[in-house]
Amino acid sequence: MHPRRLLALILSLCLMSFWLTACYQGPDAGERMDPSSGLESTEDGKPSQGVEPSQKGEEGLQRFSRQDFAGFDTLTQIVGYAPDQASFQEATDWIVGQIRRYDALFSGFTASAEEVNLQKVNVLAGQGPVKVEPDLFNLIQLSLQIADQSDGAYNPAMDRVTTLWRQAMEDSHKNPDQAHLPDPTALAEAGKHMDYSKVKLNTQDQTVEFLDPDLRLDLGGTAKGFALELVMDQMADRGLDHYLISMGGNVKSLGSKPGGQDWTVGIRDPEDAAGVFDTLQVHDLSVVTSGIYERNFTVEGKLYHHLLDPKTLYPQERYVSLTILVEDSGIADGLSTALFNLDEAEGKKLADQYGAGIIWIYPDGTSDRYGLK
Repeated sequence: MHPRRLLALILSLCLMSFWLTACYQGPDAGERMDPSSGLESTEDGKPSQGVEPSQKGEEGLQRFSRQDFAGFDTLTQIVGYAPDQASFQEATDWIVGQIRRYDALFSGFTASAEEVNLQKVNVLAGQGPVKVEPDLFNLIQLSLQIADQSDGAYNPAMDRVTTLWRQAMEDSHKNPDQAHLPDPTALAEAGKHMDYSKVKLNTQDQTVEFLDPDLRLDLGGTAKGFALELVMDQMADRGLDHYLISMGGNVKSLGSKPGGQDWTVGIRDPEDAAGVFDTLQVHDLSVVTSGIYERNFTVEGKLYHHLLDPKTLYPQERYVSLTILVEDSGIADGLSTALFNLDEAEGKKLADQYGAGIIWIYPDGTSDRYGLK
């Protein structure tokens, strides 16, 4: 197992043991949510962290919830309405299975024995065209589209750079007294191989080729949201409705609650892991937040996080949190990454192309909004 995945698994298990009383919870149990997820809040807008009474919708459906380490190095939380426990269990078993499949397909860390995943693309595409699954092809295509539209503020070709930062973060977590930044010379060299225009796609043949053999893709800025959007589309095709799913900072609603009520989604307070900065009422909408508070480390008293500016190869310091609201979860994921590296005026222009809303939270605790309905 890759060291990053092992560390993520250990941390997630610790998180689950703290927050969860059971992996599956029926309608009488409520759910004990990780407040960083921003999943479903109670009617007074506060996070649901206690036992919640049984709820039955107007259509005779009961509310159930489930939490599972399904993939993408994060805890997946599912809230939905179903006729009974067996129906919800069957539906969520399928949902978790799909998330795990997409985690394997979009992984840049572990080779897949069954299909050409991102890891294999990174190994082979510098040698010539590589045929890939349609879902992976479409993810790469969307990532390049957002890169173009943001003038590189989101760059999916930064794997060599992000690998150096990831290693520095892991080293610093293991030995805080010897915390260090990536070697500047190594960073500069890696930065020579992140020209995303050298990723060549052939739509007809569904192939990917790197014109720079040293280029590598890191799709972490779009993969999780893209996977969630795929799963939600497939859920709708299967006749599922009245669901809310959170994968880390990616939240997507499918329909409303029975009776037409909106879902309440909380945005984490960057200064308080157990707190909620604001709440939103949504249905059939994605809410994706990028923040500096989850993946970070400290060197000589200064915090460094995982949201890197492609221009400097160092973390951006303009915001502490940025939330995107738009229908498509993959687009929301990519925009939240891109806008983190853009000022407000540039961010508004990009958001307007997708009809997206934005919530910025600044280091001084103030915030601003744009395009929210």
